[in-house]
Amino acid sequence: MLKQKLLKAVSFTVFTLAIANSTFAIDIYYKDKLVPTDTSPVIEDSRTLVPISSIAESMGAKVKWEKETKTAVIEQESIKLELILGSKEVSITKDGKKSQLVLDIPAKVIDGRTMVPIRAISEIFGSKVVWDKETSSILIDSTSPKKSETTKSNETLQTVR
Repeated sequence: MLKQKLLKAVSFTVFTLAIANSTFAIDIYYKDKLVPTDTSPVIEDSRTLVPISSIAESMGAKVKWEKETKTAVIEQESIKLELILGSKEVSITKDGKKSQLVLDIPAKVIDGRTMVPIRAISEIFGSKVVWDKETSSILIDSTSPKKSETTKSNETLQTVR
């Protein structure tokens, strides 16, 4: 009886951990265009992490990697972000003015890819991010995927954390 309870508890814990750090099919749209990614977004601590190069390049930004400092640098027009792997702090230079932002979750390497929280990065560049639960899609400055107005409701769009 005790073994059975212990087995159930272990099974529940493993299942919960699998869901908490889940990877599943999520589409990302930027300005109504599907963003190609070579790895799926990851949800960790209620935050959606995406490959840095996929999201940055889709927004017209350039990404550089500074190996010595383990820093990802994203530049788009007059905005420059510097993210150090494992750090929650982001250095932002916008129109020549520097500031800092503390993320809920740091940039990190997952399966060999540098992953960043999509909402924070997108919003720094002035974009609006929402989650469409009906299609499991992240919409950045987008209304895609196209759906009929009768099936679309405000309840299906939630802010991505």
